[in-house]
Amino acid sequence: MSSTTQVNVPDELIINALESADIGYWADVPRGADHEKLLNGAATAIVHESEGSHDGKGDGRHELTGAKVRVGLQVLATKYPHHFADIVGNNSDCTTGDVLVQCALFGEIVYG
Repeated sequence: MSSTTQVNVPDELIINALESADIGYWADVPRGADHEKLLNGAATAIVHESEGSHDGKGDGRHELTGAKVRVGLQVLATKYPHHFADIVGNNSDCTTGDVLVQCALFGEIVYG
């Protein structure tokens, strides 16, 4: 038997995690991204994997949206609860933000 729990995370904490993300070792970092607009669906960010697609499919170009970030939070809560706890506890760092972006784009940690 399994169950899921919905947790409401304040936008400010999600934005803090996104702003701290260090994805430069696997992707071209979008410049000038407005994380508040992204989270609220008023903007998107394009992320290009530096070495092409990690799975060999496509060109490694991904659109990061607020909806994907929210799905990524659910992935974090389920698969990586220690990272999720860092976001909820306002303890986000470069790793926490990186993992959030990866979960939003890939549904799991792919890099590092």
